[in-house]
Parts: sequence; C-alpha cells; structure tokens
Amino acid sequence: MKFHTPKTICGLVLAAGRSSRMGSPKMNLPWRGTTVLGSVINTLVNGGVNQIYVIVNPIRLPELPASERDIRVTIVENPEAESSEMLVSIQTGLRSLPEDAEFAMICLGDQPTIQANVVSDIKMTATQSKGTLIFPSYRKRRGHPWLVGRVHWAEIMALDKNDTIRIFLERHKREIHYLDYDCDAPQDIDTPEDYQSMIRTTG
Repeated sequence: MKFHTPKTICGLVLAAGRSSRMGSPKMNLPWRGTTVLGSVINTLVNGGVNQIYVIVNPIRLPELPASERDIRVTIVENPEAESSEMLVSIQTGLRSLPEDAEFAMICLGDQPTIQANVVSDIKMTATQSKGTLIFPSYRKRRGHPWLVGRVHWAEIMALDKNDTIRIFLERHKREIHYLDYDCDAPQDIDTPEDYQSMIRTTG
C-alpha cells in the first residue's frame, strides 16, 4: 500500500464583496442555523480543511457567528476591497498564508451550497499528488471551490489588479485536474431574489 504525506491546505474564503446588488451584507444572511458565511466555513471544516482565512472588506466586516469563532479562522482585510475586484482579494489572501501552506482552497463566501464531499475529494486528490490545479466540474461546468498549489502563487500575485484570475487559468488550462460531479454547480447569492430562490430550493 502506498502512503502519501498529508499536504497543508488552507481555505481561502473570499468575503470582501460590496453586496451592491443585495442592498445589505449578504454574508450575514441567515442560512441553516448560521449565516451564509458561517455555512461556507462549516463546510470547509466538515470536508477536512481546518486552517481558514477569510478575506474581508474592512468597511463592511461580516459577522462571524459564535460557533464559527471557535474554529481556526483568521480574518484578513483587503484594504482595496471598495475599488477592486476578486483577483485582489485572492492576492491578499495568498500573501497572508503561512510558510508551510502548500495549497490554497479558494471558495466564494456567498456560495453556502458547496458540499463537504467536494471539499474532501479535492483535498484527497491533492494528497495523492494529482496536480497543482484542481477544479470540480459540475456537469462539465467548472466551479468552486478550487485548489491552487504554491508553485503558482507568485504568478497570480504578479497579475495586474485590473486583470482577472481567468487570465492565469487560461495560461494553465492544460494543467487543470478536474473532478466530475453529476449535479448543479453552487450558485452565488447576488440579489434578494437569488437568496429567496435558494432558500426555497434547498429547504
């Protein structure tokens, strides 16, 4: 039997959005006994990721429920959150990770329907040394969360803040290892209608 050395994987939760279309901080919305953000954190933990870094907007700090405060969560402020897009939050998060971190699992803080089995599958794939870029594919549609190895971080951090992460992913599309799932991809919560629809469909 072949044994693999465990990899240090940190969760990077992007929660610095302005919630402009929602009209209120969407990370604080109630979700299954916690909040939208709390649900994402809990799913990461249930999937085996215990070091979690949440990238926030210092002007619109999300509330972290008491139960999630006990988890190993580090809050990282993105000082450019009001004037920048997602790439800057990713860059800010990568810079904050500890020296022993080998992978970052990137999640969107407004996707409370991500599944713990997907998190654990991605983690296991990284442990088995199957690539440094790992994505779930939901019915052939790339989604979240996704994993990126330290070998790529300098390139991502060197991107201009006006670029998007898609530029990096396009350069490395042949290196992506996909895990296929026959289910719908997690959806963002952008508007009150999105939130109400997801509440109805997920129970």
